Amino acid sequence: MALERASRIPVEVHRAGHGDEAIMMVQDLEPDLILLDLKMPGRTGLEVLEVIKGDDEFRRIPVALLTSSDRDEDLAQSYGLGSNHFITKPENPAELEQRLRSLSRTWKSCPESAAAAAASKQPRSVPSIPAA
Repeated sequence: MALERASRIPVEVHRAGHGDEAIMMVQDLEPDLILLDLKMPGRTGLEVLEVIKGDDEFRRIPVALLTSSDRDEDLAQSYGLGSNHFITKPENPAELEQRLRSLSRTWKSCPESAAAAAASKQPRSVPSIPAA
């Protein structure tokens, strides 16, 4: 997967097939980072984002929306609901890997994430919700 290649930090990627499964995974895994597709079966990415950011226990988890949408409304709504990043999927896989590398650098620079990774030396759990 592009995230695994882009990150120098060991990552553990979990994939959900639909929005409700993504919410259950967040509750079970309490991940360090969530990559969320805007368009997915069942609850949309924005609906899942709203649930995550509306929960006191999970709102601290950074969420990056990964989508093929370039609509300004989607961008505005995702940030309005608490998204930390909005990544438009490029057509070129190498460009996606570069964008995820940039996200990884940002994620690593977060003191809370860096401290947790250094303390545990364990792979980070990152749910990834692919498009349908």
